[in-house]
Amino acid sequence: MYIPGGIFYPFFQEPGTFVSSVSLSIIRDDGYYYDFSDSTFKDTGWTTKVVALAEKTEGIWVLAAGWTIPSGPTPNRHYRALYKDNAGTVYEGEQIAALLPLNFVSFALSGGGAVTVATNNDKTGYGLSSAAVQAIWDALTTGLTTVGSIGKRLVDYVTGDIYARLGAPVGVSVSADIAAVQADTDNLQTRIPAALVGGRIVANAEVVGDKTGYSVATGGIGAGAHAAAELNSMADATLDRNMATGTDSGTDTTAVRTPRQALRMLRNKTGIAAGVLTCRKEDDVTASFTAAVTTTAGNPVSEIDPS
Repeated sequence: MYIPGGIFYPFFQEPGTFVSSVSLSIIRDDGYYYDFSDSTFKDTGWTTKVVALAEKTEGIWVLAAGWTIPSGPTPNRHYRALYKDNAGTVYEGEQIAALLPLNFVSFALSGGGAVTVATNNDKTGYGLSSAAVQAIWDALTTGLTTVGSIGKRLVDYVTGDIYARLGAPVGVSVSADIAAVQADTDNLQTRIPAALVGGRIVANAEVVGDKTGYSVATGGIGAGAHAAAELNSMADATLDRNMATGTDSGTDTTAVRTPRQALRMLRNKTGIAAGVLTCRKEDDVTASFTAAVTTTAGNPVSEIDPS
């Protein structure tokens, strides 16, 4: 008995020295002959129905390459080798029973003996042996080169320079850096109020060292916003301010009247000439403003009318 997918080697012993050639044909149990040209069985229309055998010593004729027994789709068949000599005599040769047990019909057998299982219905939970698992872990990284594979990813991201991807730690280790960040976070949490006001943090600025020229909108400072000492300090600063400092918006040609000009009458040089009073600026030369002077008997200065 032969196995489907195996190789049958024809063997013919010539009956006498008169035999000068021998050919082989294969007939199946349904009467179909094998066509050696396309490896199929046919009832008619063969291209190569017979093949020549080669003579060896002592009248032995063989087909050196052998004949591959069909393995599918129905491998359990019977075949018969038929030999014909140069005189036309046909000799019945070997019967080839290519059979498998009935529970083997789902197997596909190749000529080399390999078995392909169609469906395995009685085994689950396959596992690797300890040696096979160890062989996986012992595989050289130089062989893990397939792009997209787990092995290649491990080679690229684990066995490479991790610091080059994560960055070298500032401290002695990455865990030490994380602990330092945690400590700073804990410290910040102690400084942030637990409750928010309208979703905002309420804080008081004790010292502002990088901002000058503040301005306050109308109504921005309410009653009682300044203590008495603060008010006195602002008044003293106003009264003690050098009037030559700052921009003088009042001139002798405008109708603008300012506290600065009023105080100049008390402190700066003034003079009356031809019925015109002239009040000087802090240099006692430049006119700050002028006024017409009207006099009457017994009251030399009866009116000052600033222009």
